[in-house]
Amino acid sequence: HGTLAELAEEAEGWEAHLGRPLVIIAESTENDSRLVKSREAGGFGLAALWSEDFEHALHATVTGEMSGYYDGYHGIPDVATVLKTGFVYMGQIYPYLDRHFGRPFEGGSGHRIVAYNQTHDHVGNRALGERLGHLTTPGKLRIASALLFTSPFVPMLFHGEEWNASTPFQYFTDHGDPELAKAVREGRRREFAAFIRDIEDIPDPQARETFARSKLNWSELQEPARAALLEWYRRLIRLRRATPDLTDGRLNRVHISYDVDAQWIVVRRGAVVVACNLSDQAQALPLENFGPMDVLLYSDQEAPVELAGSRPPESVLIGRITSARPTEEVGGAAAARGAKHYE
Repeated sequence: HGTLAELAEEAEGWEAHLGRPLVIIAESTENDSRLVKSREAGGFGLAALWSEDFEHALHATVTGEMSGYYDGYHGIPDVATVLKTGFVYMGQIYPYLDRHFGRPFEGGSGHRIVAYNQTHDHVGNRALGERLGHLTTPGKLRIASALLFTSPFVPMLFHGEEWNASTPFQYFTDHGDPELAKAVREGRRREFAAFIRDIEDIPDPQARETFARSKLNWSELQEPARAALLEWYRRLIRLRRATPDLTDGRLNRVHISYDVDAQWIVVRRGAVVVACNLSDQAQALPLENFGPMDVLLYSDQEAPVELAGSRPPESVLIGRITSARPTEEVGGAAAARGAKHYE
């Protein structure tokens, strides 16, 4: 972290010279909030840091993948934890590393955390470069995006995510040293040999076609399904920008109920409620104790929006409470059915 501390100090000096703020964000996987603490408080003084735990928890939830660095993530409960605390691993044993990992987030505001559903690393470091949308259903992809944009963190997108680009983002290189190129090629094949039936299917990082396959196909935006998803992302962005409860970074104002067996999670942020049905079955979600609500966004445009009814499979509803209700009532009848309530 010494280099990061030096960068923060240099940026502070240049801010005075340029007359404008400079922002340094740590692309760190260490779950260490000292990076964003002020130097006066013993930290490094950076503006924000990435939360790998957000991506890992959400990925495990919507894809079911729990191997590799997703080992140790358990779906919905971890999504609840990361939305409330910024991290999942805060000193406990992380099975993938087989050691104690992380520290509690003490960076204050959720604005100090950058959250995302996928990045160049998570996609490009897979054997075949699959995007999140290639690994889950359209409904769960919309749920993931809704949880990202309604989170207390700074949301970040990976290019093409907003319309679920069909093109992969594969690991490509342009090494001038033939021996290095060979070592990288063979190393990739060894790394994924246990997961891919034929290692010849693993793209050659040096091949021009590997790079070409990874370029976005902008003409896809003309396809109805991709255009509809792009509009969903635009509406989420507009909603976040227009809603103070969603731009509030205070983690103690995030309230969550969930049921692992029934596969739902309900997040409340001020007057905004995000109700996610991750099940492949329609079911009623515990919205009754919130009182009257206006529907702001609904992922299933084909189904009528009736708050008292059941939610379609793999759908998300975002609503605004129109009458004040005590925070402790969140979950209400759901708690009686055995759901977890996370204040």
